[in-house]
Amino acid sequence: MTFSTAQLLLDMIRHGNSIEGIRGFKDQPMTDPLVLVNQILYGAPTGTNPTISAEKDRHMAMLSSAKGQEKTVLLYNLGCFSLFLDDVREARQFFTQALALEPSLIEARHNLAYAHELMAEPVEAIRLYEEVLAADPNFQLSRMNLCLLEIQEGNREQGLAELRRMAVEFPENKGLVYHLGTALLTPPNKAQAEETLKLIERLPGWQDYPEFARMRAAALIFAERAPEAMETLNNMIDQNPDDVFALAGLIRAKAQTGAFEGLAVLAQRMDELSPNHGADGLLNVLEEKGIR
Repeated sequence: MTFSTAQLLLDMIRHGNSIEGIRGFKDQPMTDPLVLVNQILYGAPTGTNPTISAEKDRHMAMLSSAKGQEKTVLLYNLGCFSLFLDDVREARQFFTQALALEPSLIEARHNLAYAHELMAEPVEAIRLYEEVLAADPNFQLSRMNLCLLEIQEGNREQGLAELRRMAVEFPENKGLVYHLGTALLTPPNKAQAEETLKLIERLPGWQDYPEFARMRAAALIFAERAPEAMETLNNMIDQNPDDVFALAGLIRAKAQTGAFEGLAVLAQRMDELSPNHGADGLLNVLEEKGIR
C-alpha cells in the first residue's frame, strides 16, 4: 500500500465515508504501520488482538525516552490501540496527553471526543467535536458524529436536518448515507423509510455493500412494501441460509401481508440460530393457531 493510497482512504474517512474507507484499509496487509494504526482508529472490531497488543507494548517501551514529535505520535498511536482493545478510559488519557504536547493535532481531538462519547459524556464530546470543526470545518467525520450525538441526546430534528444538508453536499458518500439512513429508521415511519430508500437507490454501487442490502430490506418493510421486501430477503437467504436478520425480516414481511404459511418453519430456524424469546413466543402463538 502506498502512502498516497492510504491518504486517499483517510481522506474518505475524514469526510464521513467510513464505509468505503474502512473497507479499503481492511483489504490491506496488517504489516504496514500506517494501515495498522488507522484500521484501529477508524473501525476495526474491538477486542483482544495479539498483533495490536504487541505493538502497544513496543510503543510503551519507547515512550519513556521519547521527546517532541516522536512522543506525540507514540501517545496518539497508543490512544488508537487502546480504543481497539476497548480500553476507552486509557484511550482518553493518551489522547489528552498527545493534545497537551500538540494542541493542533486534530485527529487526536476528534478521537478524544469519540472516547467521551463512548463513556456517555455527551457534553464534553459535543464541545470537542465543535472544537474540531472550528479548527477544520471540512472534518466531516466530526460533523457527522456531532449530528448523531445531537439525535441521541434528543435533538432529533436538528441532527437530521444537518445530516440531510450533508447528504445534499455529498450525495455519493456511502458512510454518510448509511448513518443518515440508520437515523431515519430509528424509530421508523413510512415517510422516512421511503426517504431512506431514495437515498440508497441513488447511491452508485450500493448493491456491493451488505450494509445497504440490509438497510434497504428494513426500509421496504417500514414503507409497507412487503412484497419487495420479501423478494429481497429471500435473495439474502438464498445466499446465506443462516442469515438471522433476513429470516427475522422475512417473518415480519410475511406477517405484514397475512402470508402465514411457512412462518413456523422460519421461526424454528431463527430460534435454532439465535435462541430468543421473540422466536419462541412466535412459535407458541403459531402452534396455538395451528399455523405451520
